[in-house]
Amino acid sequence: MVVEKQTPQKKASPGGVYRNKPCILDMNDQVISFGWQPDRESPKRSKGVSFTYHLHVASGVCRQWRDVVQCLPEYWSRVVIFVDRDVKPADIKERISSAKDRPLGVLVTRSNYGGAHYDNNDNMAESKQEKTRAKKVIKLLRPLVPRCRSFVFDVKYSSSLPFISQDFRGTASHLRVLKLQCRVDKKNIACPRVPKIKRKDEFVFPRLSVLVLDGTTFMDACNISSFGNQLKDMYLDTLSISRLTAPNPDDDEDEGDEDGPAGFDMYSLAAHLANIGYIRHLTLAYIDVAYDPGTADQGEHQWRIDNLTIKGQDEPWVEELNSITSGSSLCYYHLVDSSIHYESMMVAHHLRLEAITDLGYHFGHTIGRHFGNRLDIVNCDRFTDHHLDVIADNCHYLRRLYLVDCPNFTVGGLKLMLTTRDALASQDDERPEGRHDTSDETESIVELDEEDDAEMADAYSTSMGAAGSRFTPIHRLHVKGHPHKLTTAEHQWFSDRLEFFSWD
Repeated sequence: MVVEKQTPQKKASPGGVYRNKPCILDMNDQVISFGWQPDRESPKRSKGVSFTYHLHVASGVCRQWRDVVQCLPEYWSRVVIFVDRDVKPADIKERISSAKDRPLGVLVTRSNYGGAHYDNNDNMAESKQEKTRAKKVIKLLRPLVPRCRSFVFDVKYSSSLPFISQDFRGTASHLRVLKLQCRVDKKNIACPRVPKIKRKDEFVFPRLSVLVLDGTTFMDACNISSFGNQLKDMYLDTLSISRLTAPNPDDDEDEGDEDGPAGFDMYSLAAHLANIGYIRHLTLAYIDVAYDPGTADQGEHQWRIDNLTIKGQDEPWVEELNSITSGSSLCYYHLVDSSIHYESMMVAHHLRLEAITDLGYHFGHTIGRHFGNRLDIVNCDRFTDHHLDVIADNCHYLRRLYLVDCPNFTVGGLKLMLTTRDALASQDDERPEGRHDTSDETESIVELDEEDDAEMADAYSTSMGAAGSRFTPIHRLHVKGHPHKLTTAEHQWFSDRLEFFSWD
């Protein structure tokens, strides 16, 4: 296990932004909390970790090295099980025995995932076989959970995933990574009834840093009181929830029945996430949960997160989520393969729009609500010179613009955008100076504080009224994946007007 270092390159990557400490803002005469205020003095903050396996590499140097390395218990502490092959319990037990008392790194996966979509005719047998084998594997691994430093279930079907309420017991003092992930949502997978768990058998994870819960495993975990109580006082580096299809609670006539929970909707999801101490990066992808606009008040659920990625969600879903979490301040907001709307813009210093197919009427409203200092437009074929004009006339505090794999704007349109922006900025004698810009091109938005959040939130809450005519000139422009090859004169034109410029 190697503790990852916070390098400038890592900070510059999408989502590589953070706050030094939480802050409280006054928005529209209402005090709104941004950031985590724990009940005790300091959070249980875990560092990002990367589990590499150097001994496996060393064993491949030669036979002599292999013989030496295989004598070490650490070599056998990495347990890999393929559920699309015949599982031999004796082989698994032998490997675990060879690891002696060393912490284990468990990976349950497939050697071949095949197609990405579920088909009733072609894959029913495959799904059933994977589920049967996965049950056998988790039965073997259940007593070993307290010894694990990482536990990863990476299977094809959500129906093969284990449930925390059923299969995880004991204190996992070494556990930093827990992933229950799948590629295909089988849908309509009901959560099991949570059994009575003795206090000494509760699943405890004091060092957990990375948590991935696909399918209905997050719903299941939320039904365990001890699980939620631990997360209230924890700092998670990463939380990912995806491929979750939940029944509408209004459609279940047997609410509270002992067979399991009645249902799970968007408001349940938002409430559970709001109860987590702090999340550095939250990902929500391909989630199908019921919602009814007006059920929850605007801003009812305040999230304490730095970076948010939403993937594969439609316009009404994103709009409703934004409404009920309104006021949650973000360092980084990544909207990918989803629809945008005027009301789907969250307060964020760094906005990344990726694979957005509809850049029509709503684009102007969305960009008009972005008061951060960085904007990325990625893989948007319909992004044109018109959208550059919209950016020039809005995004008052924008200083960094990244255009990646957007082939349909022109060099002339880009020049006009910069010229227009410079003209608007030159009219403002009190324009912001960009306190956090540095000469290091690798750095992104780092070490944000209360003043940064307050300035952005003030502009956002007054719908540009507070910003007025204030504009910041664009200082950094990066273009990548455009079919046009710049001439020397064109490159010089941009370089003369920008602090940093690149065209790859």
